[in-house]
Amino acid sequence: MAIVKANFRTREKATKAGGVARSVAYYTFRGRPEQPRAWETDDGRDLRYNATRREVMARAREATYTYRIVLSTRDAPLENADYRAVLGERFDRWYITQHHEGEHPHAHVIAFTNQRLNTADLRRMRQELLAREQDRERDWEREQGRERQREHDLAW
Repeated sequence: MAIVKANFRTREKATKAGGVARSVAYYTFRGRPEQPRAWETDDGRDLRYNATRREVMARAREATYTYRIVLSTRDAPLENADYRAVLGERFDRWYITQHHEGEHPHAHVIAFTNQRLNTADLRRMRQELLAREQDRERDWEREQGRERQREHDLAW
């Protein structure tokens, strides 16, 4: 089961104190202040908190809309490449951090666009996320089958 939760801030609200910078801090340090999460950019760069905060604030000043998104799967953790494929055509720029603590693996995204997403956009994102989750589940099941076969072959 794939879940996409999204909300947006306009340029004015995203750049105010307590806006999107607070979200970067929360996603980076939540539950593990001594081991902050790293971020990845839409162009594949790895960033730490200070650089992410600085870049996110600069992007929020440029974009009409700043989205905060949670992409979650129930049964199979995804990789950043999977999340990139879901985000890539809808957003001009984005930053992602993922973690698999808690009940379900998920990623937090801060993304920028000059176009507001509609319900159909979010539904398509969820469908794409679900398709990727199902692909990962099939990959895992195939690998488990190969592992069982290797164990069986070794037992003979």
